[in-house]
Amino acid sequence: MQQGIKAWLPTRGFTGQVAMLAGGTVVGQSVVVLASPLLTRLYAPADWGLLATYTAVLSVVGVISSLRYEQAIPLPDDETAAHLLGLSLLLVFLTTAALLTVCGLWGVSLLHALHLDALHPYLDLLLVSVIGGGVYQVLSVWAARQQAFTHLARTRMSQGVGQVVAQVACGLTHVAPLGLLIGDAVGRMSGCGVLWGAARDEVNWPRVRWRGVFTAMKRYGKFPLITTWAGLLNIVSLQLPTLLLVGYFGMTVTGHYALGYRVLGAPSLLIGQAIGQVFFVRAAGAASPEALRRLTERTTISLLAIGLPLYGAIFVAGPTLFTLCFGRHWGPAGVYAQSLAPWFLLWLISSPLSGLLIVREWQEATLLFTLVECGMRWVSIAIGAHAGSPLLAVRLLAGSGIIISLVAIGWFLHAAYSGYGRIAHGALAVLGTAVVALLFALPLRLLGPWGVRCLLPAWGVYYTLILLAFRAHWWEERDGE
Repeated sequence: MQQGIKAWLPTRGFTGQVAMLAGGTVVGQSVVVLASPLLTRLYAPADWGLLATYTAVLSVVGVISSLRYEQAIPLPDDETAAHLLGLSLLLVFLTTAALLTVCGLWGVSLLHALHLDALHPYLDLLLVSVIGGGVYQVLSVWAARQQAFTHLARTRMSQGVGQVVAQVACGLTHVAPLGLLIGDAVGRMSGCGVLWGAARDEVNWPRVRWRGVFTAMKRYGKFPLITTWAGLLNIVSLQLPTLLLVGYFGMTVTGHYALGYRVLGAPSLLIGQAIGQVFFVRAAGAASPEALRRLTERTTISLLAIGLPLYGAIFVAGPTLFTLCFGRHWGPAGVYAQSLAPWFLLWLISSPLSGLLIVREWQEATLLFTLVECGMRWVSIAIGAHAGSPLLAVRLLAGSGIIISLVAIGWFLHAAYSGYGRIAHGALAVLGTAVVALLFALPLRLLGPWGVRCLLPAWGVYYTLILLAFRAHWWEERDGE
């Protein structure tokens, strides 16, 4: 029987690497997702609003911790990559030291100016999370270059488990909202030791010299000059709704939005990031434009197939699902999630493919995209705030996200010598399969909460058909890739 199961699971090549890394990610983040119904009953919506604000600021600060030099690690030869690793780790510590100085001198004034006074008691924890998360990010890219996916999978599991254990323990002892923040910090830092041990054994550190570090810094100077700003703008545009919602509508509304965002983002954390990391390494090493095109098209269709029924279900019955899963106080979060679902489906597809712009060294396009995206999100929230309606703000935000994601996917396909026309047949086949399967979910509107049971057979039918189709065609490993 075990051999029969293995026959259905990919064991080598791109799909094997995705399966290994995604397996660790799924286990770790599944713990987080499964614990959410308990956590939403231990912590109030306002507590989740504070967590969302904390992680928003942390994400903005964390993206500059290594000036994005770690993104270049998969590209050069081994010696240059080792110098980039050393440079990236050094920059994480230097950036954290600079932030510590800034917080000590002007932290209170800055938080007050940004209407984030609630974060003042947690500045020390914020800095710890910055250094831990930055080090993990650098080491994880190195591990991906070395194809150490077993180590990465192990750390992904420890991150999810560590986060949940800390948050549940603090919630049960009524340490709120600090418990949510402590759990987030634990999750970000877990796994650094494992990855550092692997990197220490693989890198010939005595041969890492200052001259080589400066040479690598100059060779990949586009990353801090362009990619860092693009990454910073991207994170700002992603976190801007949270920061603006806090200012306009308060912590409770922000908490409802944050839970909807968390649930919708789960597929990206569970699958999208794993696929994206492996895809980036494989794309960087593609032997020819034709190999890159085939890899990109197969990945695009795969992401669409994975996400379509998940986000379709939330689009059909978001409020019902959220009330059942998270408690009667979380219905507004389901309404927000219902509006955001189409955008997140496209986001699941576009995010892993974004590494193509780095592979092609088209960083300038990334910067332009992100500027437009940030502006559209700002305008969306501002219009909703002017109307006094957080739901309008969320719906406008979703609409702008759909437009940007469609344009971005088209650009990524162009970077891989492909286009929408080449993937249209596969996309329509996946859409047709999803439509047939989701017919089982239509009684949700009539049956109320019990209609949720229709989702399980619908998903079972859909994924069975998709697995058979992909096994025969889309995920077939071909010579020459």
